[in-house]
Amino acid sequence: LFNKSLLPTIFEDLYESGEEFSDDDFLKLLECLKISVHVGDGDYFLPSALSLEPPVDDSPFPMNCVPLVYSWDEQILPHGFFLTFVVELLRRQEGKDKIYFQLREHVIQCRDVVQVIVADNEIPGFLKLVDGKRWIEICYSCSTTSYCSKLREVTSDAIKRVVKRFEHTGIKSPGLGFRCRLCDTD
Repeated sequence: LFNKSLLPTIFEDLYESGEEFSDDDFLKLLECLKISVHVGDGDYFLPSALSLEPPVDDSPFPMNCVPLVYSWDEQILPHGFFLTFVVELLRRQEGKDKIYFQLREHVIQCRDVVQVIVADNEIPGFLKLVDGKRWIEICYSCSTTSYCSKLREVTSDAIKRVVKRFEHTGIKSPGLGFRCRLCDTD
């Protein structure tokens, strides 16, 4: 996360040059390009600035957790695809979208593994999103399976929007690699 107040420090040379440059314009550009997302109180999430080093995984996933995997077989995901998917999920808004997400606090995030909480009182738990370079893996922390189909629908919609955004790269819609064996839905 970074705060809007840091921009004059980061772009000190630009501010000193006297060129008209607005913090709000720059942040709007980052949001329009789906490079960043506003997460509240002047804070922005810029996933491309995350560490490459994956965190130690101590997440409490149930033993019966079978990840949902969107797979592109032989095709490597275009650069930025995974992070655009994360931003797409975080752009969902309370009130506008029934299911929306927030970054999971007090967890070290990295470019290839991001954890988000399901910010909905009806749906407990969090998602761990993993970039497998040829697939995106989604693990759900809750031991109940009654929410899997709703979460699969939301993540599938986000994947479709990102595929459309990256269609110039030749990427196609993914296959669904694994389905939750515990759910009674496809």
